Amino acid sequence: MADNGDFAKIARRLSLVPADPDAGSKYFNADYILSRESRLESDFRSFEEWTADLAFFLSRTTKEGNVFNIRWLGAVHALILLIAFALILVATRGLTTWASAGVRIAILWIFSDVLYVSHLNSFYSDTAALLGLLGSVALATLIITRGPQVATVLGFSLFAILLIASKAQHALWGFLPALFLFLTTRKERRLAIRRLGAGMSALLLAGVIMVRAITPAHYKGEARFNLIFRKLAKASTNPGRDLQELGLPASDVQYIGHTAYHEGTPAALPVVCRFLPPDELSQNRGVLSAPSSDRCPHYARRPADLGTIHPV
Repeated sequence: MADNGDFAKIARRLSLVPADPDAGSKYFNADYILSRESRLESDFRSFEEWTADLAFFLSRTTKEGNVFNIRWLGAVHALILLIAFALILVATRGLTTWASAGVRIAILWIFSDVLYVSHLNSFYSDTAALLGLLGSVALATLIITRGPQVATVLGFSLFAILLIASKAQHALWGFLPALFLFLTTRKERRLAIRRLGAGMSALLLAGVIMVRAITPAHYKGEARFNLIFRKLAKASTNPGRDLQELGLPASDVQYIGHTAYHEGTPAALPVVCRFLPPDELSQNRGVLSAPSSDRCPHYARRPADLGTIHPV
């Protein structure tokens, strides 16, 4: 799962810092202390903020020094996961006994794996994306098998918004649920369903545009830096040559294995000093300002590198 610093950006917006001073060296930290002086107003926005706010409210963490247990957030995520799984149970009722059991067991087996479940106890925005995707697929199945209804169209739209608004990388695929809604409702006899489908499709597309528009430039640069130096160059047999193909100097091999948040990296500048003028931020040796399309010829020449992004 990609690390764009989402965890800290959302936690610090709630003024939460790890209770354990040695938290950085541990895989899981359950307790976080409310520290107003540690509040950080990040320009990063995600739907995960809403789930975090709900968990924060339910935990009644209101006073300086109070401890927030992240399992409250895990419970909110788990509730959404259970709702999505319940929808899958409903969607598979029409199948034969063995087919229904097979699909249900497979979904439960996959999504109860620690790889996914462990992220329920986190502020990572990918958690919202995963839950949104699962719920959207379940409701899409209901729409296809039973026809579009007001409840299923609205429910599908809500889960799709959860996916789209998780972060910019996932918003790119928002046109797919919008297209699905439009195609499955446009020939519906009921005028109300046709209008609802068209309206929700337009809303999802507007969400895609809005998420892309409000995503800060440095956030895109951080993701680009991590992709190049944590994945592509790290897996390359000739990293200097590949960096030059991407428009970067071969001397940048010194950053291989680093994230955008390592001190001294070109991409770290706008992360720490977010209020520098744009012309100064652009002096990051092309890592942040280079267009993402520069990677397309690289993938065309070395399609195997696509496997380094999401290794099997």
